[in-house]
Amino acid sequence: VFGVVAHEMAHQWFGDLVTMAWWDNLWLNEGFASWMAAKVSDALNPEWQVSLNAGGTKSGVMNVDAWRTTHPIQQPVTNESQANDAFDNITYDKGQSFLRMLENYLGENAFRKGIRQYLAEHEFSNTTTADLWNALGAASGKPVKQMAAGWTEQPGFPVVTVSTACVNGRQVVTLEQKRFTVQYPDAAPLQWTIPVALMDLAHPNAPAFAMLNGEKTSVPFGGCNSVIKANAGDAGYYVTLYEPALFAKLRQGITNLPAADRLNLLDDTWLMVQGGRASSSDYLDLAQSLKGDTTYQVLNQIISVLDGIDGLEQGQPGRAAFRKFACGWVRPLLDRLGWEPRAAEAPTDRLLRSHVLTSLGYYGDAAVIKEAQVRFAAFLKDQRTLPADLRGPVLMIAGRYGDRATYEQLHDLARAAKGTEERQLYYRAMAGALDPELATLTLSMSLTDETVPQETAYFVAQVAGLGEHQEQAWDFARRHMPELLAQVESFRRNTYVPGIMGSFSDAARADELEAYVKDNLGEDAMTKARETAAAIRLKAALKERELPVIDKWVAEQAAK
Repeated sequence: VFGVVAHEMAHQWFGDLVTMAWWDNLWLNEGFASWMAAKVSDALNPEWQVSLNAGGTKSGVMNVDAWRTTHPIQQPVTNESQANDAFDNITYDKGQSFLRMLENYLGENAFRKGIRQYLAEHEFSNTTTADLWNALGAASGKPVKQMAAGWTEQPGFPVVTVSTACVNGRQVVTLEQKRFTVQYPDAAPLQWTIPVALMDLAHPNAPAFAMLNGEKTSVPFGGCNSVIKANAGDAGYYVTLYEPALFAKLRQGITNLPAADRLNLLDDTWLMVQGGRASSSDYLDLAQSLKGDTTYQVLNQIISVLDGIDGLEQGQPGRAAFRKFACGWVRPLLDRLGWEPRAAEAPTDRLLRSHVLTSLGYYGDAAVIKEAQVRFAAFLKDQRTLPADLRGPVLMIAGRYGDRATYEQLHDLARAAKGTEERQLYYRAMAGALDPELATLTLSMSLTDETVPQETAYFVAQVAGLGEHQEQAWDFARRHMPELLAQVESFRRNTYVPGIMGSFSDAARADELEAYVKDNLGEDAMTKARETAAAIRLKAALKERELPVIDKWVAEQAAK
């Protein structure tokens, strides 16, 4: 709630006091408001560790910025549909991530001075991105326009390859850049001006910038025994690939890295797996090295990847063994946190507990499922017995493994709910039922008016994803698409069909999605269809390439 309010408050300056000249500069509104919301939330609530969340935000948008379907932050907008599509994670999340990198390079004081100058010069007027670069350049004395233009005018981002050599008693670090892509072999070869923050593991609080402007550069940094890590502080919008010997040293010393750099190493390694430039075993080895970590954002990243792998394992022979491993990895976190919130615990522990319980429930942990069912029964008698932080996981687990009686109990709660958030918790729990007969009931409910249309229409996507009934949900959607689309607001129509089909992980379904949207919704709706089709194809590729590696790795761990 704080973050949303901060974002909208920031629009009083970025959007209202100074307004973008046209929709191609939407990021001036949304990227800035997102960056400012994180900045102020972190400053006023340091115990929330919002600055670490920025790494997860960056990693999330880089996942899609590497695909064929990406686009520059600044892109032409010629009609209403394109304007609606511009409100996406490239505009918001890449926009704010780039601003964070720029602030880190220019320095906080110079950056703030430039922003104030930009606002003062253009108050009650309209601007373009060039106006921002001019103000920041004047305030910092650095060539901002030359450095920044490529990041907003080009799609994608670079991979920085790091290698080291000992020369005359000094460590020489060689940096090379190339455009990083996932399943996009014919991508245009682009380059960026990259401020690479380097650090020595022995002195993690003393990073230094090396400017990579061109394909390759070499800089002296540290002694010959130094272990070098790039993107110190995780503020850079690029992915790093280390030579094997250096990566091995970083893995060995990962527990000595600051939290932001542990998170960065995890994110980069998983992104490299998606791009086919690293093995999933590399990532899982890193995760094993961090089993004793207590930082929410680090643990949340690992559990999220395990969740994603579990989704890939759906219907595969290795799922049971993987789930046994995943339960073994996550369960000690619950043993540490316990079920009951503690009075003096950190807010991040409350978030972690919720994720831990939800994942263990999804993985089929018998003890967690049983306890959730006991707590749900007590909740039915007295809702005060279930703290707000536990309602999500307990309700989802109860609904996932529930019978018809449990389903009806959740339905009664949903119809009696007095608030939107509460009501949606119950309906999501119903949609997550694994029983296909209960899924049929929820799908039928999507055509009724028992709640607002903005909720009922999306029951179909929830049944597909949460309940793992992709085929059943898509068959229903095709039969009833006109009625379903009639309930969807115009600015969400382009995302509706992709939202249902996005749970598939077979390449043929990606082709089907693109064909269906083109034939039934037209070319204006194809942007979101192509993005989701790319995500489906990536999941299909990971299933084929990485699941055998993961299954073998899990078997080796079990043998140990």
